[in-house]
Amino acid sequence: VRPPVDWLRELVACRSDVAEEPLVALLAGWLKPWGARITIQTVHPGRPNLIATFPGHVAARSLMLEAHSDTVGGEGQFTPTVREGKLYGRGACDTKGAMAAMLSGIETVLVEQGLPPVTVHFVSTCNEELGATGAHHLVANGFRADYAVVGEPTDMRIVYAHKGSLRLRLHTQGVAAHSSA
Repeated sequence: VRPPVDWLRELVACRSDVAEEPLVALLAGWLKPWGARITIQTVHPGRPNLIATFPGHVAARSLMLEAHSDTVGGEGQFTPTVREGKLYGRGACDTKGAMAAMLSGIETVLVEQGLPPVTVHFVSTCNEELGATGAHHLVANGFRADYAVVGEPTDMRIVYAHKGSLRLRLHTQGVAAHSSA
């Protein structure tokens, strides 16, 4: 079983700041030999989602492990560098580090157990940085899972909600007044 840092080195070295297609191809190449059923959804030109499904012992229950494939654009930092026990490079924290941990976990389960306990969907969505259109596309096209782990950096704190909005229309009754009265 490969250590997560080995996965992370290759993920960081694969540019995904302009288009995610090269990273999705890399992931598909790794996951298909493990027996994954690969689905690639084209969301925008050069910007696909990847869904790799591993049927589990209890196929009716499912877990999604999701990490977005895009990184913030910019120059440099595509060569992974290790300093003082930490790997640095574009996307290492957000979210290629989580992706590497997920890959290592899936590989460990497959090697040790053959099948995961439930169906596992490894999902890499595109365009998180500019509107999360990959995640919206995933849901709009019928993807569902019973449970989800989203690999955003949280300093190891469990976060049970993420980006969203709440818009309310409020109607009141009464008489206008000022607190001085």
